Amino acid sequence: MLNSVGKFILFDDVNFIKKGWINRNRILLNGKPHYLGIPLQKASQNLKINQLLISEDIKWREKALQTIRHAYSKAPYFLNIYPLVEQIFAISTIQLSDFLRYSIVIIKDYLDIQTLLVGSSSCYANQQLDGKSRIIDICHQEHTNQYINAPGGRELYSAKDFKQSGLTLKFISPNLPEYPQFGGEFIKGLSILDVLMFNSKETVTNFLDSYSLTDA
Repeated sequence: MLNSVGKFILFDDVNFIKKGWINRNRILLNGKPHYLGIPLQKASQNLKINQLLISEDIKWREKALQTIRHAYSKAPYFLNIYPLVEQIFAISTIQLSDFLRYSIVIIKDYLDIQTLLVGSSSCYANQQLDGKSRIIDICHQEHTNQYINAPGGRELYSAKDFKQSGLTLKFISPNLPEYPQFGGEFIKGLSILDVLMFNSKETVTNFLDSYSLTDA
C-alpha cells in the first residue's frame, strides 16, 4: 500500500489494539511462523497509539536481534538486510509511534519508495470525527480525490459514502508470489523482513508493483 500512494497517513492517534499488528509481526523461525513483538509500558486499548511507551529495558532489543540473527543468518540477503535491522533497533525513542515511523522510513528508503509519511496526530486537527468521516475529512484537507485502503476495510467503508463526498474508494490486493524460504514449504503473510532476507532489492521492487486496485 505504501508503494501505491503519493502520501501515506499513519493513524497514530487511534486506540491501540491488543494482540493486533501494531506492535508485533511474524518472522520465519525454524520453518514456522514466530511472533516478534515490542514490549510496551502499561499497554491499554483505552490509550492512543501515540500515547504508548516502549519498555525501557533494553534487553528486549538485543533478544529480538538475536532471534532475527538465528532465524535468517543463512538467508541469501542477510548481510544486506541485517544492518537495517540493527539500525531499527538502535532507535533510541521510547515512543511507540515514533519507533514504528522510523522503522518504516528505514525500509522505505532502502527500497527507494518516494511516498511521503504523515502522522494523523500532527496535521489534521479532526480527532473529534470518527470512522469514515475522519478519513473523508483528511482526503479533503489533502485535496485528493482517491482513498486506497487494505482489503479488510471493505467491512468498514462504503463506496457510496465516499462518492457522495466526491471521492473514489479503492481497495488494494497485493499479488505477492511465493519465493524460496530455505527450501521448505512456503509460509505466507510474514513480515517484510522475511521478503527482504530472501530476495534482492530489485526483486522486491517488482513485488511491490504487483497489485490490483478494486472498487468497493
